[in-house]
Amino acid sequence: MPVIVCALAVALSLASALAAYARSAHCRWPVLRRMHRSGAAAGVVLASAASVLWIVELGVGAGLCAMVGCWMLAAIVLPYLAWMRSPRSAAERR
Repeated sequence: MPVIVCALAVALSLASALAAYARSAHCRWPVLRRMHRSGAAAGVVLASAASVLWIVELGVGAGLCAMVGCWMLAAIVLPYLAWMRSPRSAAERR
């Protein structure tokens, strides 16, 4: 059971970072740009749910650290994934 809770917490943390990235002005994915207005609210709800799951599973201190760690990792990786997958030419990527 703890593995399922942790996996769900990771998924919610990643979804929260994705929603925050959709809200960002730097978002390069057209599909996410359509969620621009709802990104902030969805991000807060998903982050809260992920925090609760992490805290239930690991305790307050470790749970908050795990949530922030997952969220920051996703926040760093998402722009690079968007850059690699964007339909721009190879010359613009340099």
